[in-house]
Amino acid sequence: MKLGKLLSIVTLCLIAVWPSVWSAAHEGGPHVRIAHLSPALQPVDIYIGNTLMVKGLKFKAASNYLALEGSSFDFVITPAGSDMKSALNEKPISLAFDVDEGTFYTLALVGMPQDKTLDLVKLPADKGGEGEAATPEADHGDEHSDEAGMASSGNIKISGAFARPTMAGQADGKATPEAMAGMNMGGGATSAAYMVIENTGDQPDRLLSVTCDVAEMTEVHQTVVKDNVAQMQPVEGIDIAAHGSVALKPGGYHVMLMKLKQGLMAGQTISLTLTFQSGTKVTVKAVVKMP
Repeated sequence: MKLGKLLSIVTLCLIAVWPSVWSAAHEGGPHVRIAHLSPALQPVDIYIGNTLMVKGLKFKAASNYLALEGSSFDFVITPAGSDMKSALNEKPISLAFDVDEGTFYTLALVGMPQDKTLDLVKLPADKGGEGEAATPEADHGDEHSDEAGMASSGNIKISGAFARPTMAGQADGKATPEAMAGMNMGGGATSAAYMVIENTGDQPDRLLSVTCDVAEMTEVHQTVVKDNVAQMQPVEGIDIAAHGSVALKPGGYHVMLMKLKQGLMAGQTISLTLTFQSGTKVTVKAVVKMP
């Protein structure tokens, strides 16, 4: 067999096995980086499909952006240096993305495999996306907000905070389970806010309440879907383990915003103030976006 023909066959085989590695031929798909925010985990490797894409990712570090081909992917988390047989998640974490070229996403690795809460939380699409991702550092000083969606006070850090538009602002007709359930609540327009809450301290803490500058009523809820119907259950609080994190995300824990003073349109920002059992208060600016 001629050398040229052999090389062509080898090249085709490599493309079939590792399609997401060929960023030079990126015809359409998201750019994705992963931020390790699970303090209970040692460095991890991350497989996308069957391909090892991120090696030795440490706590509070983030990967470079990966140019992926397609719109949905399966992620497997393993201890650094292990193969997929040592996966920390019981089944692959499946996530779908917009397929527009140039869309950048950050995935927050949160939870623990011991209690089956290990997860990758997709944060709202990033505006930019070149170079290294900023690595989140613990802050033990006064409350401050670095940018929309991020804030910290004492041992509490908030990241990826956003709220969904009100139903009137959803031009594409998509709605989260919280949006559909909220339609039946009455009493004016409703929305829901989501975020990742991290406790960098040595003692557990508990989220007690949330207030919002554009909502007359706020409650912390958990969404339960039964027979394809979303039902929301108020909760008294959310426990945040020492050196742990909890993700508020569509279909799970969230902050319900009720009796809104105004409709929420994509691109706006609102202010949320979270109060914790330790006495810590954190105010964060949440971007209004579709999940």
